[in-house]
This record gives sequence, structure tokens and C-alpha cells, in this order.
Amino acid sequence: MAAIDATVTTDLPASSLVSGGLTGATAPARHRARDHKRKLMRGTRQVLLALLVAGAALAAVMSLRPRPVPVDLANVVEGPLLVAIQESGITRVKDRYDVSAPVTGRVSRLTLEVGDPVKEGDALAVIAPALSPLLDDRTRAEAEARLGAALSALDQARSQTARATTAGQLAEQDLARSRQLAASGSLAVQALEQTEFAARMRADELASANFSAKVAAEEVRVARVALGRGGERSAPDRHVDVLSPVAGRVLRVQQKSAAVVQAGTPLIEVGDPQALEVVVDLLTTDAVHI
Repeated sequence: MAAIDATVTTDLPASSLVSGGLTGATAPARHRARDHKRKLMRGTRQVLLALLVAGAALAAVMSLRPRPVPVDLANVVEGPLLVAIQESGITRVKDRYDVSAPVTGRVSRLTLEVGDPVKEGDALAVIAPALSPLLDDRTRAEAEARLGAALSALDQARSQTARATTAGQLAEQDLARSRQLAASGSLAVQALEQTEFAARMRADELASANFSAKVAAEEVRVARVALGRGGERSAPDRHVDVLSPVAGRVLRVQQKSAAVVQAGTPLIEVGDPQALEVVVDLLTTDAVHI
């Protein structure tokens, strides 16, 4: 066979040939690149989704796991165990003494203050006799009437005393004559005994009259005192000292100013602050262990 050389001649421009040839050659490559890019993005999304699911599962697992509890560590040694119970409370003096007025009267102003030391037997207060109350017109008239009646009773008692004295003297004279006659045998024994009995009766009447006169005199004095005419005033040394029963300190002054007080009125409170007691409210279970 003989070789045939053929030459193809075309009238198309050179640029058209080159462009056509490149376009036809790069079209499959573009499709492959686009498919590869899609596959890559799809794989990336799947990986991200898988990571998200795994992270959620890990978070759920971590949240459900028990958390560790912090503890204090120390070396174990042998020793005494001290259990303390702490509660709020108050302290107060164990023995407190309320000193009251022993009698009714006028108490002087107390000079002691809270916290002042006192000794056993010290005078805490002084009580003097109270002044007589004022009398209104009606009460004064009644008192004057009682005074007049008491004076009349006194005069009557004195008159009875004088009469009993005279009767007694006469009875003594009769007794002396009767004894002389009885000694000479001129008077019977029975008459002498009657004379002696009469003399004793007159002596008893005289004693009774004297007692009645004393009672009447005291009634007159009482009536005069009620009117303020007794003539006796309270002496400066007429007072009662209120003494401290124990040694300690003044805890409270209940009657500071001078005033008229009745018997049994609290005046001052003393106690020994060295003897204290603690008052605390505790549960029964705690109180048993204390």
C-alpha cells in the first residue's frame, strides 16, 4: 500500500479553533470539581452533625455523673473528745435579799447607790416616827368631847378614891376598938371577924378606886395626845435602823426619796455578786449531757 499524505485546509480563524478545543476539553473537569466540592461540603456537614450529637451525649453523660464532694483531710490521732454546747443566757446573783421596812414610819432619803459595797449589820436606812395627821373640824370636835369626858371620869374616880380612903380609915378605927373589946372579953369573936371583914372590904375598895383613877388619868392623856396637846415630841434618837442582812453590794434601790412607808414596804435589794448563777434555756437532750 502506498502512503497517502493529506492536508486539510480550512478557512476558520485560529482563535476559534483554540477556544473550541479548550471548552470541550475543560467541561468534564468542571463537573468533576463541582461534584467533589458538593461531596466535601456534605461530608463536612455530616462530621459537624456527628460532633454535635457526640458533644450533646457527652454533656448529658457528664451531667448525670455524681459530682465529687469536697472533704477535709487530717491525720487520725488519739485524744480526748470535747463536745461544746453553745447557748445564750443570763447571769444573776444567786442569793438576793429584799430589805423591807420593819415598822411603819417616815424613812429618810437613801444615800446608797447601785453597786455600793455594804457590810453585814450596816445601816441601810433610818425610819423615824411619822407625824400626826391633821385633824378637820369634825374630828377635832370629837376629840375635844372625848377629852372632856375623860376629865369628868378622872374627877369621878378621884372622888371615889377619896371616899374609899375615908371609909377605909373608919373601918381601921372600928377594927382597932373591936380588937380591944375582944381582948377584954366584952365583944364576941363573931363580931370581931365581921369587923375585920369590913376593914378588908374597905381596903379593896380603896385599891379599886386608885386603879380607876389611874385608868381615867391615862384616858385623859390619850385624849390630849389626839388633840396634839400631849406635850411630848419625838426625840431625835427615836428611830429604827434598817440593817443589812449580808455583806455584798447594793443591787437595786426601790425607795430612794424620803417618804412615809408602811411595814413591809421594799426599800433596797442587796446581794453578793461573787456568788452568781447562769440561767440558760436548753433542750432536754442537751441538758442531760451538761
